[in-house]
Order: sequence, then structure tokens, then C-alpha cells
Amino acid sequence: MSVIRSQQFDDIYFSPENGLEETRHTFLQGNNLPDNFAGKRNFTIVESGFGTGLNFLAAARLFTDHAEKDVTLDYISFEKYPLGADQIADVLGLWRDELGADYFDALVENYPLRVNGFHRLCLSPRIRLTLVFDDMNRAMPELHVPRGVDAWFLDGFAPAKNPDMWSDTLFHNMTRLSRSGATVATFTAAGDVRRGLAAAGFMVEKKPGYGRKREMVVGVFHGGDHNSALACDAGGEDGRRIAAPDIVPDVMSGGDGSQIPRKIAVIGSGLAGASCAYVLGQHKDLYDLDITVFERSDNVASGASGNYLGLYNPRISMLRGEDSELFSAGFAAIQNTLKHFGDSVEYNPCGALHLAGDAEKTKRFSGMIKNWGWHDDHIRFVDKDDASQIAGVEIQSQALYLPDSGSVSPRKLCAAYIGDIAVRYSVTVNDLVRQDTGWLVNGEYFDAVILACAVHASCYDMLSWLPVYTVRGQVSCLEPNEVSAKLKTNLCYSGYVSPVSGDRHIAGATFSRKLDHTEPMAEDDIENAQRLAEVVPALAGLEGGIIEGASWAGLRTSSRDHSPIAGRVPDYRSWANGGAPQDLPNMYISTAHGSHGIVSSLASAKLITDMILELPYSLPIYSVQALAADRFLRRARRKGQL
Repeated sequence: MSVIRSQQFDDIYFSPENGLEETRHTFLQGNNLPDNFAGKRNFTIVESGFGTGLNFLAAARLFTDHAEKDVTLDYISFEKYPLGADQIADVLGLWRDELGADYFDALVENYPLRVNGFHRLCLSPRIRLTLVFDDMNRAMPELHVPRGVDAWFLDGFAPAKNPDMWSDTLFHNMTRLSRSGATVATFTAAGDVRRGLAAAGFMVEKKPGYGRKREMVVGVFHGGDHNSALACDAGGEDGRRIAAPDIVPDVMSGGDGSQIPRKIAVIGSGLAGASCAYVLGQHKDLYDLDITVFERSDNVASGASGNYLGLYNPRISMLRGEDSELFSAGFAAIQNTLKHFGDSVEYNPCGALHLAGDAEKTKRFSGMIKNWGWHDDHIRFVDKDDASQIAGVEIQSQALYLPDSGSVSPRKLCAAYIGDIAVRYSVTVNDLVRQDTGWLVNGEYFDAVILACAVHASCYDMLSWLPVYTVRGQVSCLEPNEVSAKLKTNLCYSGYVSPVSGDRHIAGATFSRKLDHTEPMAEDDIENAQRLAEVVPALAGLEGGIIEGASWAGLRTSSRDHSPIAGRVPDYRSWANGGAPQDLPNMYISTAHGSHGIVSSLASAKLITDMILELPYSLPIYSVQALAADRFLRRARRKGQL
């Protein structure tokens, strides 16, 4: 075992005497585990300071050994300075078997990219880990846990070393998130910590600490059911839901899981629908879910998701905000997903160079590096010489390099997502009729419905107001030459080109809102090739290598504000009548993923699954609000248009 020290706080991560026994004494016994697992359908632990993951692995092993087989564990942990997977494996390797080799290996293998944001890992059907790589004072107010927190592991470094963590924000949100009877344990007995916990509604007492630590603190929450202590009307005249430490959004209340929908219809089998089927399918057996996908065509991914090859990249912006949270989470998540599917989906983790051809792009790329909080393992700005070396061909500009980007076959990915989920092909869903809390889909009852049918979602009466439209895009197939065959990574500019895939390069894509057909056009092939030649002169020879008859065109769906739409479907009548905004029961939507659907659709599918199953949200609250369909209604009401 290696003893590891934090460079930021000049302190060790756990006791050099026996870190595992320290964890068991302080956090497991301090929270009365495993006894407190009993009598609960779901148990949720929140930890401050993931560190090496020792506390998580110890808790997961204890849960597996002692909790009833139908109980699930949600473990949520914050970490501002995440270690790398190799460091974790090295430090904890001595305890691999004692902690449970399966979970140990799963954590190391699926450990997310070190990029700021929320990262959901399902390490088994029963155990979910949500890693939040961020400053806890920023991220914790954005955490939503529908069923409340059962136990708190207050770890991290001592208040004297890391005073910012032991803040009013921490204690304030412990009150907001805790269930009645929630427990807390921490290694420190500092007076400020005891007073903070008492003010947050915990009855605290000192206990003997582990090893050289004379005292520690444990406590029980008596402040009432979760969210009640600080809940208030989060509305306003426009019904806008606000994320703040002392405000619990009214739409985000939760229960005990007794009303979870079991029979679920997914309308659409493109990336949006297939990813929903996939993420729900990971919980199918444990929650007894019956999932059915409806597809209007005779094959999966018949629309824009049927592209030959798709690049997976985050949508780049200079500032960190709602969209960056979505794309950071989705970009990290797609890595692990594609690793597991491998060659079956033509997974090619070749990286991507985003060419900075002008000052505006240079500013945007530099801003992303500065503001998004990605570890430099995953992002860097390179000069044209380094870009040329990475690409394998001459590049004439600086570039943003994302080594974790790559490409995949979207149509094969959709098929892999769906797997053995039931699909009804050549079925158009014309009738959606509300029935109590469920829906009749072409006359058949379902507990919940997910509309993942691109622009067609706006054809249903309840969403006829939704501002979505289609954008036609065409990709071209180009025959490689001696120079282009050396290309090693995707090149992204106002279009993109891939390294040789099979026997060709894929170049794209055109952009047209005026056309609504998918017949390939020769002039679009020429446009793609000429644009590539202008940006990368070394590849100019590809203009004469357009492979006739091999082009593909599709209609992407976009929204008025160019951001995806995912989450609950609002009840338009409650808005139009001037009443309190409400959502349609058990009706969800995922659409308008535009040109980054491989990434955003998976993050959206995780969020929708969280909502259906009442799990902790895998995105921060303010991103959930920014994705919500009712954002357009909020804006219309503020402008007096509704």
C-alpha cells in the first residue's frame, strides 16, 4: 500500500496505521451501518471528499454483504481535486480482495474523465455512484435527491487544513437534503463542526476516534423530513424554478418509490430513444420494468441517427454554464459506454483537433480550458506544429486537442443500446390519450411515455407549441490518397473529416434549414470537399475523390435556442390559463440534440431515468431547468406572450 498525500492541503488521505479500519470505525460504525440499511427500499449516502474511494468501496462491500437483495444504494460523493484511476488502483490495491474485487475493478475501469461535473456510474444493478468533480460549495446546492439522504460521511481534510469545505453551505444543504433520522459521522470533533451540525438540525455527540484521533462526532437529524426545513415557493409570476441553497423547486419533490412507473413506452429508436431504452434497461430487472420502443420505420435509427459515422465531442463554449454541465457529463459517460460496446459499434477513440482558424475560436477554446475545469489529461491548446504531429498531416493553425474524442457508428450504437429491449417496428403512434396518471398509446395502457421522436414530438397536441425545427445535413465519402491516409485524428472546423474509416474518409456536414428532403445532392459533396481543402490545404487532393452514390443526408432536430430538450413535459393548459405551472404526469421528452446527439442524448437519458425511478439527479438542478421544455413557456410568460 502506498501512503498518498494531498498536494493542495498537505495532508494524508487516510490513517497510515490502517486506513480501511479507520473508515469502518469512523464512517460505517459511526453511521450505525449495516443496521441502518434495514427497512429501507433505497439507501442514500452523501460524502464530502471522495479521495481514493476507500469509503465508497468499504460501504459498497458492507451493503452487498448485509442489505436485503431488493434494496439499492446511491452513493454521492464530491471531490474538487480528483485523483486518477491509476493512483486509486495503486493506493488501494492492498485491500482489493477485502473491499471486493468486483467493485474495486469496476470503479477503476469505469472511473470518469477528470472533468468538472456530475458523473453517474452504475457499478452493479444495486449500487450507483454519483461522483461530483467540483467545489462542493458550488455543486452541493445543485444536488437533488428525491428520497432524501440517509447517511452523511463528512470526510475530506481537517477544518484547519481545508476550511472552505466546512462551510455554512455544507450545513445548510444537509438540512435541505436529509431525511428524518438521517445520520452523520465525521473524523473531526472541532467546535465549529459540532455547532454547524447542531444548527443544521442534528443531535450530535462525541465518540472515541480511531487511532491517534482522540474524538470524533456522530449525529442524528431531527429537523424533519428532507426538504421540509427549507422548502418554500420557488415560483414567481412566471413559474420559473430557481436553484439556490435555500429553495427546493416545487417540481422536484420525491417519494418513497412506491409509485414508480413499470410499463414504459419509448417513442422513437434514434439516439434519443435508444439511449433512454438502454439506461432504463440497466434497471429493468431490479425495478421490474417493461420497456417497449415504438419505431415508425422498419429498422432502428431510420432518421438522423442513421449516419454512417458520428463524432462524439462536447459542444464547446467559452464559459461554464448549463450546457457545459450537460456536455461534460455526457462526454465522460459516452467514453465508458463505448468502451464496453467496442468494435460492435465501430468505436474509434482517435481524438479530435478543433482547428482555431480565427481569433473568435481561439478566444472560445482558451475560455473553455480556463473555465470548464477539465484536467489537462483531457484538454490542451496546441500550436500548429504540435497539431500537425498529432494529426499526421500538416495543419496551418493552432488547435484545441481533445484526446478522448473519437467516432462511432450512430446506427450501430442505437442497435447496441436497444439490445434485447422489445421494439415494435413500422408502428406510427398517432394517439396519445391521458388516463389518470398513465397514457393510452394507440389504445394500449402504459404507466409512462418518453417522446424521443425528433421533430415529430411537436405533432402531438400537448406539444404543438414546442419551437423545434429540422436542419438538413449531408456527409460525403472521400477516397483516401497517399497524404490523407496518414491522418490519425478527427479534424473539426466549420465541418469535419475523419481518418480513414474502412476504405474512405467521412467529411461533413452541410447545414440547411430550407431543405426538408434526404436525397443526397452532388453540390453538397462538392461543398464538403472544398471546405476541407480551404481549411486543411494538405488534404486538398480529396476534392477529386468524392465517392459517387455513397453520400448520406439526414434531418437533425434543433430547438429555437439551439439547446437539447429533455425532462418532463409541461401541461400547456396550466400555463395558458394563468394558473400554477404543472407537468403532465409520467410524460417525458428527449429531442433537439442537433449535431452533438451522441453525447447529449446519453446524459439526457440518464436524467429522464432518474426522474422516472426517483433517483438522485445525475445533472445539477440549473442544468435540469435549462433542458426543460417549459423553459420556452417561462420566457413567453415573462414577455407577456402567454
